[in-house]
Amino acid sequence: MTEIIARLHIALADTDPFIWRRVDVPVDTNLKMLHDVIQGAMGWLGELMPWKRP
Repeated sequence: MTEIIARLHIALADTDPFIWRRVDVPVDTNLKMLHDVIQGAMGWLGELMPWKRP
């Protein structure tokens, strides 16, 4: 059986330079798995980050 894959384009708003990643995930990926994929693709460690907006 062939697994169906979704290709996602993840972009961070208001960044210069523009920061984005492209990831492939199975279409039946649950929210927890998607969270882990996004964190890994961005190189985040799952910690809270102090956001500073101008």
